[in-house]
Amino acid sequence: MDRIRILFWILCFATLLIFSVIQSPHVKADQANEQENIENIIQNFQDASPIVRLEAVKTIIKLKSNRAVEPLVTLLQDRDPDVSYMAAFALSEIQDSRTVGLLIKELKNKKSHARALTIFALGRLGDPLAIDSIIALLNDESEEVRNNAIKALVMFRDSRIITPVVKALDDTSPLVRISAVEALGEMKDVIVSPLITALADKSIVVRYFAATVLEKIGDARGLRAIESADFNINSSTSQRIG
Repeated sequence: MDRIRILFWILCFATLLIFSVIQSPHVKADQANEQENIENIIQNFQDASPIVRLEAVKTIIKLKSNRAVEPLVTLLQDRDPDVSYMAAFALSEIQDSRTVGLLIKELKNKKSHARALTIFALGRLGDPLAIDSIIALLNDESEEVRNNAIKALVMFRDSRIITPVVKALDDTSPLVRISAVEALGEMKDVIVSPLITALADKSIVVRYFAATVLEKIGDARGLRAIESADFNINSSTSQRIG
């Protein structure tokens, strides 16, 4: 019986060994084919058709290939807005140690749209290493960049963002001021006083958002301020931002 048992295990071991030897070339071949496939997809980033470029990025998102990180950073400057946005989204989806560093460098890109998309990606990645670099761009000449900076900062839930966001309530752009109001309302430690001040903003839309956020917070000081300002939250906001 022992001899039969020993022979049985020898046969099992031999079978596994033979199977692994046979399978190994196939596994390597599959890996090589997959790598070649990824390279072909990345080459499509340079295709003349924006549809082809967009589909290539979508495929990379599914594959989550680290090989595509640097080419995707370059694609942030794509002339097609859908392609450049999808590239930013892809970078925020692919977990790679190089991504944050590459994106922080990209914040110095001369193209404002590329800087704005870079901020978007950094916000979604949520690495605190990017906070100071994003805060610096609250002084950017581009409204889009400053607005994206506010939206990205609130995603970090970090105490460093409070003062810059409050300061953004004085931004020349009503759009940025609205984003700052919304950001303050989303913070864990809500600061009511700046929101009350925003009730006197020159833009009726900013005032509307400030009142709406204060009502949502439910702080007694904010509710009194809304009442004192005789501000009707349900009033029309059809006036142009300005």
